[in-house]
Amino acid sequence: MKEGNEVFLVFRIYEAPSDYNVEELVENIKSKKTIPSILQIIDPKWIVSEKQLKVAVYHTMKAFETKRNIARDKATEFLIRLSGRRQIINAVELFGIKKESSHLLFIAFGGSNKENKQNLESFLEESKILKDKEITLTLPLSEIDELSRFYECQKEPLEIEKRALENMAKIEVL
Repeated sequence: MKEGNEVFLVFRIYEAPSDYNVEELVENIKSKKTIPSILQIIDPKWIVSEKQLKVAVYHTMKAFETKRNIARDKATEFLIRLSGRRQIINAVELFGIKKESSHLLFIAFGGSNKENKQNLESFLEESKILKDKEITLTLPLSEIDELSRFYECQKEPLEIEKRALENMAKIEVL
């Protein structure tokens, strides 16, 4: 996961194919629990930045290291940390993929950079429905107005990122 405080993660964003099966994609990810990296799929609608992903990964790994994890597995803990919600159902509601998700973010973490990249690429290659759907957009995918309403703050990118990170930090305080 990390050397010092460095967090290793790899992610790819895809347009959600109109014909994808949510349950099948989730089951495919769950079947990869034996690989060195943790794989997760999220709806990136409320993701502000790569920094938000890195902080969520850091807190996920730290929670398991210090035995302060809420979920039984790191993929679910990642959703909890990312959402800032202690209830798994609420975390899934915010960042879990749904049939109406317009984009899918696939992330691999927990291994070395090389392992994360290899494991993610291998999984994506197996998921033929995603072929040619990768996009090169940068985060955030949502408009600043939408994000400021969601995070209940000013319409300023740094303020929105700060609020997203504060929401994640609340998990440790509660």
